[in-house]
Amino acid sequence: MISGEHQDLLRVCNDRFQALLWMGNSMIDSGFRDITGRIKHLLASSPIAEVRRLRVLQEGDRVLLEGRVRTFYAKQMAQETIRSATRGLHIVNSVHVD
Repeated sequence: MISGEHQDLLRVCNDRFQALLWMGNSMIDSGFRDITGRIKHLLASSPIAEVRRLRVLQEGDRVLLEGRVRTFYAKQMAQETIRSATRGLHIVNSVHVD
């Protein structure tokens, strides 16, 4: 069961993600059309500071998430934050939990 605080955070993340997805789809700027650019922008907009510091690389049909976080929750939130921007690509979540 997810606590009320985490449910609120999930709602905030989802709302921000939807807004960013709309922006990414409607903007002409090539940085938003580039998958890696969109993913980096989504991560940078996360309310979770650790998620904002993660690195992302694209190798062919794979998107690699790297870095360190303190909780499995933050690791999962990073993956879910980028999921819809990576349609058709395989997410490799190599984030380490300390």
